[in-house]
Amino acid sequence: MKIIHFIETVGVASIKQIRRVFFKSKQGDEIARRRMREIIKHSNIKRTRSSFTNEYIYYVKNFKYLNHALAVTDFYIKLLEYGGEIKIFNREFKIGSFRADAFIRYHLDKKAYLFFLEVHFSNKFNLKKYMDIYKSGEWAILGTFPRLVIYTDKKNIKIDETEVPFKVFVLHTDTNISKIFL
Repeated sequence: MKIIHFIETVGVASIKQIRRVFFKSKQGDEIARRRMREIIKHSNIKRTRSSFTNEYIYYVKNFKYLNHALAVTDFYIKLLEYGGEIKIFNREFKIGSFRADAFIRYHLDKKAYLFFLEVHFSNKFNLKKYMDIYKSGEWAILGTFPRLVIYTDKKNIKIDETEVPFKVFVLHTDTNISKIFL
């Protein structure tokens, strides 16, 4: 079933996120809730209620930082809505001793894009981790160093792109993703 596969891929999704992807009609909320009740009965999908939003959250395994995990899912949905095709999506992607929140291969207009996704909700972003990954050369198995997307709700994150040998995009959670394809 497509919904189960979606949750297994992204790891965690709110009822609103599931509705955005699968139930876009005016009755989408109610249809999504009914469908998810049935899925829980007949699959390995579990649910909990968010203490922040009071909405149901569906998952395969628990996440320590739920809002962080839901932000990764939100970025995934934005890519789906943008119109390209997600070919690879690896959550908690490890490369050597480093970990990105996700590694994504995305195809759009006959062009392939590679991304490291880093969800960031604190005030200062540590770019050193990605500079260390770049210097390690372990990314060479990917063919090219992925674009780094810092997905954040903070407005004060600034990156000096003249000091970085790869593309970095600071993308606010409330904005369009089109700039990451420039």
